[in-house]
Amino acid sequence: MAELKDVISYVCAKYPHASSVPLPTLTKILYLAEWRSAITRKHQLTRAEWFLNQSGPFSPDIAKALTENSAFAVGKSRSIFKPSTERVSLQAATGWKGLTVEDKEVLDFVLRVMSTKSFGEFVRLVESTYPVYKNPENTATLDLAGLAERYRSERFPVPV
Repeated sequence: MAELKDVISYVCAKYPHASSVPLPTLTKILYLAEWRSAITRKHQLTRAEWFLNQSGPFSPDIAKALTENSAFAVGKSRSIFKPSTERVSLQAATGWKGLTVEDKEVLDFVLRVMSTKSFGEFVRLVESTYPVYKNPENTATLDLAGLAERYRSERFPVPV
């Protein structure tokens, strides 16, 4: 499995819209990459633990990786039109030696898909994923690999 810091570094470097990534967007990108990996490769991309609350999927491991690694800077954006939000930028190129070709393919796929969507469409994409809509209470711990297995069996049942 990939190290979360390598995955965050890759996303920050490849993010198509700006030199920094809003933290809520980064969280959603990472969640979609984890979910994509769980579906296509039967395991998560990283060892991050994922939870669900009223704001959607989140992982406390993201904040931990950002604060423990000096390669990242987290700062507030300022705009008179929007509320300030935390943004993540890459301070120093760290390389992605820990990422396999398959890891990068998953991340590139998610970045490519999200780059074609408005923020509202992107949020709806996250909300439409199986782990989110199958947990209407929004208070679940998400076993993404287990949920991906259940999703595959419901979507593609074995004929009898």
